[in-house]
Amino acid sequence: MSKKEIPQGVVNGIQLNIVSTIDYKSIKRSGYKSLNNAVFLTDNAFESTKKGTPDLETVCTQGQVLNWLVFPINIDEFKDPFVYSPTIRISNIVFLRDNGEIYQEKICENLHSYGSLEKGRPYLCPPVFFYWAANVRVNLPPGRYKYRLIYEVDDYTSPAIKYYLNLDSASLCVVPLQTKTA
Repeated sequence: MSKKEIPQGVVNGIQLNIVSTIDYKSIKRSGYKSLNNAVFLTDNAFESTKKGTPDLETVCTQGQVLNWLVFPINIDEFKDPFVYSPTIRISNIVFLRDNGEIYQEKICENLHSYGSLEKGRPYLCPPVFFYWAANVRVNLPPGRYKYRLIYEVDDYTSPAIKYYLNLDSASLCVVPLQTKTA
């Protein structure tokens, strides 16, 4: 029998979803200036910590696929069955050094947004939502990588106005993909 490498633990074929639940009315009450008490992050990784807070620490492996999703709540007063607007979207994701400077080297590959409305989709059907996806670099040194989520928020009293709010407290805790010889 020949020896080969067998991954253990979380394999990088399993995608992790990082979900931002965002209270729209809290942002509106702040005058579109603050995310305080408005953002709660969670993910589907067993080992992650600080779930349900803005300080989520997602445990992931080198090469793993990550999806960042937004779930806005308290938007009931803005329902219009003939117009779809995602209300709150991730505008960008950037990785930060401990001193707050932006990493110049890539932490994730293929980091960009996906999704749009489907042409010909009936207005009353659930809309296609927008999300960001990437895969952690396979050769990224293990460690903690803080990131900034930049949210774009619509003001429905003036649809042309968009606000951009940053959340700088979440991080990825990258662990090596462990292997053993069989």
